Amino acid sequence: MKEISENELFEIGIEHLRDVEVFPFHLYVYNPSKKSFHLYLDANTPLTEQKLTFIQYILQRKGRLAISNKQKLTFLEHMDFSEADIPSLMTEEVQEQEEIKTKANIVIDFDFEDEFIEADKLNDHMRLIQAMREEVLGLSQKISHTVSLARYFVEHLATEDNLINRTVALSYFLTKESKITDSKSLADIVVAAYLYHLGYTQMDMKLSSSPQLLMGDRMAHEHKKHLGLSQHLIKKSGIDISMRCKKIINEHHERTNGDGYPNSKTKYQIEPLALILGCASHLIEYSMGKIDGREQMILPLIKLLEKGDRKPGLEVDFGESLMENLISIVKSEFKEEAA
Repeated sequence: MKEISENELFEIGIEHLRDVEVFPFHLYVYNPSKKSFHLYLDANTPLTEQKLTFIQYILQRKGRLAISNKQKLTFLEHMDFSEADIPSLMTEEVQEQEEIKTKANIVIDFDFEDEFIEADKLNDHMRLIQAMREEVLGLSQKISHTVSLARYFVEHLATEDNLINRTVALSYFLTKESKITDSKSLADIVVAAYLYHLGYTQMDMKLSSSPQLLMGDRMAHEHKKHLGLSQHLIKKSGIDISMRCKKIINEHHERTNGDGYPNSKTKYQIEPLALILGCASHLIEYSMGKIDGREQMILPLIKLLEKGDRKPGLEVDFGESLMENLISIVKSEFKEEAA
């Protein structure tokens, strides 16, 4: 293998290779035992499973991957990255800005319980959406493609109060209330909440606009096909999201008692973040008239769930843990009424 000076290269992570098998650039590998970089894969040579396994082996032993500085533009354009997506190409100023954003994300002072109650009373969720947007933009884009996509989505889409942004914000904060606070999980729930009804774009508009309880059997059957269509569109688009994110999208209609779909999974078989998205989306859709055709506040719906007095469309089971978090969110409201 041809040796090359480290000054002639910029480093990348294995995640920056995505799922592409043939690259128009050379790939160099740092061998820690020899303490030098060598050409490992010529441009336009397939990255076979065997070669990928060797790269993973080297990286586990403190090896590194790199691209020639001469092929930087080719790499960025072909893999659809900017210099800010590659840590080794980031200037010290940009790195400092990223650290500041991450710190800002950690110290944001935001009382979700109070804000949620106020948003529900006023039927205005913009402050929740803006708080979610600010926090997600504070996540470091160096972590993964899904995190970068979450940041992109909220930057360009989380600018108005609508059903999708309400669902994204509630899903995000319910995830944090469930003590799931790592950046990858938060990005997974945000991206999944933006894409979970992608399949609707390929269906008759009546299916997405008709209240679910007013659908006939045939329409209800057709409605369930949006899950498969969402999966198909995501796969055909080649969008780079984590497997967990895909699982959240596919399982957000599963319920812990087995009454959900597409696979009637129960309890621990279901991805926890899928239950959160399912819960948030159902409550938001119910409040906006997508279930029974009547707009209403979310707090009374949560109270009905807590009492077990299920009205049509609320015969759903998201699990004890998530239910406890819902009750906790509005506990101050309950206390005021009791007083």
